[in-house]
Amino acid sequence: MRCLIIGLGNIGKIHAKYLTMKKLDWSYFDTRVEEPRDKKIDSVNFKDFDRVLICTPEHLHYQNYKQVRDSGFSGYIFIEKPAAINDEHLSEILEDKKAIVGMVERFNPAVQTLKKVIKLDKIINIDFSRCCQSTQSSSVSLLEDIGIHDIDLLFYLLELKDIGESRLYSYNNTITYMSSSPMSRIIWSKDTYYKERKIIVRQTNCTYEVDLQEQIVKKHYSIHDSHVTENIYVEKASSISNELENFLSPEPEHIDCYESHKYMLQLLKDTQ
Repeated sequence: MRCLIIGLGNIGKIHAKYLTMKKLDWSYFDTRVEEPRDKKIDSVNFKDFDRVLICTPEHLHYQNYKQVRDSGFSGYIFIEKPAAINDEHLSEILEDKKAIVGMVERFNPAVQTLKKVIKLDKIINIDFSRCCQSTQSSSVSLLEDIGIHDIDLLFYLLELKDIGESRLYSYNNTITYMSSSPMSRIIWSKDTYYKERKIIVRQTNCTYEVDLQEQIVKKHYSIHDSHVTENIYVEKASSISNELENFLSPEPEHIDCYESHKYMLQLLKDTQ
């Protein structure tokens, strides 16, 4: 199998590392990388490849997707999140069943374990936190950069098609999201000293505490008025490796993330 990576920035290099570990043949196209060869994307023969991965900045995703498809390439295309930042472009990409969007947290073993154990009819509320300290300036909003992950997990874990009334509160590089239907809270920040990626699911019968970084799932409940903490087994693995396993399989599982993306675009409009 031959793979082409379009965009060899940070995330492109990570995918390249895993493709190398899987001993797959890969090439790349990136106008920013100095090399004595033609830089024009029009010069790439996409039909020479079995899989294409688009890892460029999100405002270029649709442009690159169209160039690949318009070339006659009919194979599977991987597109980093968010798939698009325009409603019309989003619909076109996500209607393509051979376009696989990089919602990597769905492939986090801790998320997969949580998905199996939660009881939707018993959930009281769900909290997400995705915080870190960053000194790097970025033109990408928090919602597009890290927010899309938790928005997508909210839809994915609770099997939602719609979300009721919600509010966003923002201060510098921190955004807090709150929704009453379902009752959910999310905090995204690049201003905090402590790095965290966590989910807490509170049910009527127990509480699940999930650390997405350490891939740990804990269940808290009571027996005869005594607090019990149970560690739920998680088969730890690289989320990106799992994601690529799906994409590189003969028939990859389609990632249905239209509703979460549509909701993210609405939140972006509300913050402008």
